[in-house]
Amino acid sequence: MPHKFKHSIQLAGACAYSDREKEKLKGLVKSVVEKKRNNRIENGRLIETEPVTNSIKIYDLEGNKVEDQFYSVEGEFAIKFVYSFDENRLAQSQKQVFSTGTIQESTFNLEQSINF
Repeated sequence: MPHKFKHSIQLAGACAYSDREKEKLKGLVKSVVEKKRNNRIENGRLIETEPVTNSIKIYDLEGNKVEDQFYSVEGEFAIKFVYSFDENRLAQSQKQVFSTGTIQESTFNLEQSINF
């Protein structure tokens, strides 16, 4: 079913690419896990650590990024951002979920949606 886009042609052009395409990901990528080593030097020697999760990005079937998860240096959960979209793929709101369990939600105006 085609979308009924009720905004300007400039806005339609801004929404032409999905988040997955902007990130230069190919195919139906569902999530991207970024890991990082936290190496350090002790007594002049490089100590390599095992890779720990730095962030996770989750995409819906249309390629919109619906969730960002960020982790501390030790690989422990720190904060999650959950995004919602309208029928035209414009960002409507962002929910922040902190490791403490606290949740904050904010909505986007049209300009914020375009620049999201």
